Amino acid sequence: MFLELTVCIGSSCHLKKSREIIQLMEQEIKENNLEDKVILVGSFCMNECSNHGVCIRFNEKKYSLNTEQIKSFFAKEVLGVFHN
Repeated sequence: MFLELTVCIGSSCHLKKSREIIQLMEQEIKENNLEDKVILVGSFCMNECSNHGVCIRFNEKKYSLNTEQIKSFFAKEVLGVFHN
């Protein structure tokens, strides 16, 4: 069973650096040996364009994140699922 981590790649989020966010998420997944537990997928518009960051959906919640927030998001939200 995989937990799905979805990153918006629609035009608005693309301009907000969704490509870099995907690369950072891939790095976090690999560094934490979660390749067999977390699947990273892209999605076109998730209807959160008015937020300042890239829309991320994980564990039924949506987040608006920039590149500087990825490490702390991953540590708290993603790793938190596996440590609880």
